[in-house]
Amino acid sequence: MSVRRVHRAISVSAFTALALAFSAPASHAAAAGAIDPSFRSNPYPLQEVRAAAPKPDGKIAIGGIFQTFSGATPMSFAAVMGSNGALDTGFGDPLINADVYAVAAQADGKLLVAGDFNQVGATPRSRVARLNANGSLDGSFNPPALDGNVYSVALQPDGKVIIGGTFASRVARLNANGSLDTSFSPPGLNDWVRSVALQPDGKVIIGGDFTATTGGAPVTRQRVARLNADGSLDTGFGNPGIICRGGGTPGGQECLNTFAFVDSIAVQADGKLVVAGLFDSVQGNTNIRGVARLNADGSLDTGFVPPGINMAASVLRQATLQLDGKLIVAGSFYRTAAPATQTGALRLNSDGTVDSDFAAVPIGSPPNPPFSFGGSTEVFAAPLQDDGKLVLAGYFEINSGGTQYFGLARTYATVPQAAPTSVSATAGDAQASVSWTPLTGEISGYTVTASPGGASCTTTTSGCTITGLANGTSYTFDVRATNSFGPGPARQSNAVTPTSGGGGGSTPSVSVSSIKSKVSKKGAYITSRVRVSGAGKIDQRATTGSKKLATRCRVSKTTSAAGTQTLKCNLGSKGRKALKKSALKLTLRTGFTPTGGSAVFANKALTLKRKR
Repeated sequence: MSVRRVHRAISVSAFTALALAFSAPASHAAAAGAIDPSFRSNPYPLQEVRAAAPKPDGKIAIGGIFQTFSGATPMSFAAVMGSNGALDTGFGDPLINADVYAVAAQADGKLLVAGDFNQVGATPRSRVARLNANGSLDGSFNPPALDGNVYSVALQPDGKVIIGGTFASRVARLNANGSLDTSFSPPGLNDWVRSVALQPDGKVIIGGDFTATTGGAPVTRQRVARLNADGSLDTGFGNPGIICRGGGTPGGQECLNTFAFVDSIAVQADGKLVVAGLFDSVQGNTNIRGVARLNADGSLDTGFVPPGINMAASVLRQATLQLDGKLIVAGSFYRTAAPATQTGALRLNSDGTVDSDFAAVPIGSPPNPPFSFGGSTEVFAAPLQDDGKLVLAGYFEINSGGTQYFGLARTYATVPQAAPTSVSATAGDAQASVSWTPLTGEISGYTVTASPGGASCTTTTSGCTITGLANGTSYTFDVRATNSFGPGPARQSNAVTPTSGGGGGSTPSVSVSSIKSKVSKKGAYITSRVRVSGAGKIDQRATTGSKKLATRCRVSKTTSAAGTQTLKCNLGSKGRKALKKSALKLTLRTGFTPTGGSAVFANKALTLKRKR
């Protein structure tokens, strides 16, 4: 079954005249909405991109109806783009046999894909599959066969997956291994589900084409409904009354017909819902067109009045919330106010008015060639990255500063949308060292603030030390990432208490990761990433034997703050000669002695293969 869509077009010549004024930013302090020139999709997909999801490593997963990228690179319906927009060659052709309409990136690097396919490589997979980080099929995720397409997926914190689409039950929940979760029993619906979203309390919001439940006494729910955590209809959420009145004319403000749908749902922190799609009336209010905000009980939030949108020639595909309450809407739409230009993305204030600080993104029809078909010119997905940049994916051309962007682009948008993770504090004498895992993307620095007192330190790395603290006082520390728009949300550390002599209230720690070996004609090397909890000295040795240790290499490094250091241990020519005879079994012994404290250790066993 094909996706029902409203089709619009704009001439290339008209678009070019419009886009010439939309120049590329000259610096990282560019205005919100301006195209980010550091993201350049090359090669680019030759057909529609229908979905996009930032991955934890800063890369971007995409899905769509494309099968090749420019330069004839095969990539069947799903791909991963690097943080700079280049095709990630580490993600191989997944060999999916039909369209992908939804993608979701897991924390472990795996990728959920959903659409209307029934095979991945040589393995049957009906409409939902999970791919490994290299693009291969994850055989441990085996969903049931579905009799209709899947258009939306949402990952629960427990690893379960909510799906929505045109299949018989319209909405379902899968276990972490892909099997059907029979404890989730949704009501029947009389039409499609296009969007699913999760509330923090475990309830599920669904949006689409449906107008009522089926089976038993029908319950009217026009285009949006809320389900309890077990799938049952939440009767505390009323009928949103989202419709298209019909009767519009080209150039008018009303829908051309009575076909309406909700394509995107965003859940606010206060429980309110922002919905976007194709509609021109909500609960009888004809000023609410294309995007609306509902209260937690499903009633219309009359404090949110969006700008006039010409629904005879528009559709909104995604609503994306910023942390500050502002809203980015994306799709293909024309405003009723002059100038009536085709817009792919626009930002609204929390009351629905247009945010003048965000440069509306104009889009035009991509030329054919290079695209292999003529589609509906619009942005289908617009997720925010952790660093605050906005990814645009769809079927469009943007001409910024003389550079063309086909189907994929990225704009500057807002402050960082996430906080650093794994924040850890270690106390010393009147000071504390704080470390964290930094965010990916364009982050200009980090600020650490102590509580109580407000003492702080700043850095561009993954750790810093705050001095001047009071011994005997318990402290926690907030860490925030900053970009050119300002600071993002904070992550709090554990509590520590500085003491005289450096005996802090937190146990020092050391961990070793990313161990690699390299053997060349001149010698042999072991590199590793060592994470320590504070200031002090790192000592690393590679040893052989058990009772009587023989040191093959040794390296030391002094650190001034918590963080991660790269160490390189050189086995030298002797190690190279030993590897000519046989494999070398080693123990990488890493010790960390914090300033004023006792040493802690981490040992890793490894084997270097024979190198003739």
